[in-house]
Amino acid sequence: MARSSDEPARTALLVAANRAALYGTVARWLIHDLRGPAQAISLVSDLLEQGDTLKESAVRQSLAEASGRLRELLDLLDQVLRRPDPDSEPRPIVPRDPIGVAVRLLRLHRSNVTLEAHQALDARLPAVRGVDDQLRHALMNVMVNAYEAVGRQGGGTVYLTAETSGGVVRIEVIDDGPGVSPEVVDRLFEPFVTTKTELPLAGLGLVVARALLEQSGGTLRSEPTGSGSRFVLELPVWA
Repeated sequence: MARSSDEPARTALLVAANRAALYGTVARWLIHDLRGPAQAISLVSDLLEQGDTLKESAVRQSLAEASGRLRELLDLLDQVLRRPDPDSEPRPIVPRDPIGVAVRLLRLHRSNVTLEAHQALDARLPAVRGVDDQLRHALMNVMVNAYEAVGRQGGGTVYLTAETSGGVVRIEVIDDGPGVSPEVVDRLFEPFVTTKTELPLAGLGLVVARALLEQSGGTLRSEPTGSGSRFVLELPVWA
């Protein structure tokens, strides 16, 4: 089937809308988590002003822990919300970099979801063909989608794996959530198809993730699993 002449513009609008929704979700997560260390620093400051006879070592430890977490969260917020590079030409990318950003974000976020990602972080992966911002955006979409699915059922685990298979790097995002609803399984990669009707701009994450990966020759698909869901991202090895 011939591609519509307005398809690139339509895809660009979907990507922009999804980016706003995704970044809004991530920003809310991080801002919520920033309150903890900020309150700890404020509490220590108040105690010192009141002349509280705290041991100096305890004060130093509290300040060091709170300041360290604050710096880590602010650094991650800067990485995640950074404007995309206008140069979108595919180039060699080390998959560990975007994987690492996504893992740091989800592990820092305090929630009832456990992330098992040691296998993906420890895998010896070759450089892949892609655009760093697009790959990070696509991976975040799939992982946040899994996190939200597991979180809505009260908790569970998201598994992230990565391996080289033939001429591609295969990344899998697996969760033990409720799985894909029967009413949307056949239209999973259509815009605005979702069961999360209470969320604005829901139903774009998987669509945009697939579109971004395909721009660099990658793919995204759903594979059947006994329970929960499994999404497979395949990225061409840089030749």
